[in-house]
Amino acid sequence: MGVTLIVNHRPDGEEPGQPLGAEIEDATSAAGIDYRAIPIIRGIGPADAEATREALDSASGKTLMFCRSGNRSALAWALAQIARRALLEEIEATLEEIDTRAMSGTVDERDDVLGRLVETRREIGRLRRALTSHREAILALTRPELEAIASSSSAARFSELRQRLEEAVQAARDSREAVVGAFDVVIASTGQRTNDIMKILTLASVLVLPAALIAGVMGMNFKLGVFQTTAYFWVVIAVMVVIAIVTLALARMRDWI
Repeated sequence: MGVTLIVNHRPDGEEPGQPLGAEIEDATSAAGIDYRAIPIIRGIGPADAEATREALDSASGKTLMFCRSGNRSALAWALAQIARRALLEEIEATLEEIDTRAMSGTVDERDDVLGRLVETRREIGRLRRALTSHREAILALTRPELEAIASSSSAARFSELRQRLEEAVQAARDSREAVVGAFDVVIASTGQRTNDIMKILTLASVLVLPAALIAGVMGMNFKLGVFQTTAYFWVVIAVMVVIAIVTLALARMRDWI
């Protein structure tokens, strides 16, 4: 079956002839299977659901959960999936925050946004694998012909659980695609910031180039009468300033800056 973890939701002494939890643990240890006892006595509380979720997340393969009738285990499993859905919603909120910051241009280069996206995708993958590992077991329980495992009345409940499982798996897929989308937004934001920097550098070059050209020509080793008049020096400076102002005005008119 490939089962790597058995979760026991039955308390000891629930009915005569019931094997003790310690005996089950010894048998599972001998078979090389992990064992977790989460006895549910009167109703399933948040602590039971959280313990079940932690057990499911710790499993390296398939998990077998059982109680006397299967109802407590099924409900504990469903509540654990709800907790996972809440975790997926937290992931989606994180991705929305990253998207908002990226699109508004407030992502700091010192922020490890790409590292956060990689870690988020890894977490989503772990959740998705944990969810899909239960598909075969839940599908088997939805078949009323397997009377040794499920009756026709419980098959409908397990069918609903299977639907919830598929919804959770689809939510995990959507979250994984959202990570890719967030990565694209971050890369686009980085590219836009690079373009803005190049635009500023290009404009600075355009402003300096005419002045550098004029200064280079005027600095050549030849004699003209204009060099004998001090006023022409200020005329050249004025021409450089006018060219810079005109260049800035044209850039502003074309929304380059």
